Amino acid sequence: MKKRSRFERGEPKPLWWQERDEQIVVAIYEHGVLSTQQIAELFFGGSLSAASKRLRKLYDAQMLQRAFRPKGIGAPEALYLVERTPEAVQRVAEGLGLNEETVRRKWFPMKMLTDHFLEVTAFRVQIEKACQRNDVLLELWEDERECTEKYQSNGQQTKVFAPDAYFRLFRDGKLWAYYLEWDRGTEALGRIRQKAESYAEYWQGGFYTQRYGLKGFRVLWVTTSGERMAMLQETTKDVEGAPPFWWATREQVQGCRDLLTEPIWMVQGTRRDLLS
Repeated sequence: MKKRSRFERGEPKPLWWQERDEQIVVAIYEHGVLSTQQIAELFFGGSLSAASKRLRKLYDAQMLQRAFRPKGIGAPEALYLVERTPEAVQRVAEGLGLNEETVRRKWFPMKMLTDHFLEVTAFRVQIEKACQRNDVLLELWEDERECTEKYQSNGQQTKVFAPDAYFRLFRDGKLWAYYLEWDRGTEALGRIRQKAESYAEYWQGGFYTQRYGLKGFRVLWVTTSGERMAMLQETTKDVEGAPPFWWATREQVQGCRDLLTEPIWMVQGTRRDLLS
């Protein structure tokens, strides 16, 4: 008997729909894309075997679609997206309490499936796991499509405010708000300076308060190395009216066991954790 390929759908079989299936499909829709490992950590207690078996059934049932990212060694990593079938759209709409047309309009565009987006998504999953561990509510997460905004600078020139993500945490009556800048070391320092100035203008001009009804936020800058971080800090240190900039390297973030409580972030010469 020929072994079926992991790259091809098998013959569709009757699927006994489980509550966790809806949670998985909705989570993938909200994130845009999730890997087998991330799904295993969020829904299967870390069991790759259990996750792979269930994801295969959802894939064969045309609820999910696959993409693959080479990892350099061994088999390529499977990435899952929601398949745009009527049943999948209906399940997502029911799970989120939205109408189906709204779900279709917000569908994840394949052009966003980049290494940059996948790294930001991995950061989000780390935040979600830390929230579960520390009884913290991830009250809001907006990816780059949702938090980008056009605004009028000095009432005349139209500018685009475009962070990589925006999210808020809530616990015991306290709210923390963050923007995320995920620097892969490819942007010129002049562009980094412009981003810092944009944060200052967006904050001081009241545009943030107009949109969210809140007064302040922090900006998390994650970059490639300590040397690169030092250059970015030097480039942005004298931006007038800027909000607090928090700094960490990608290695520090990805090697962190708890992103909320470990003091990996450098803020004005001191180490702090996100909930401080």
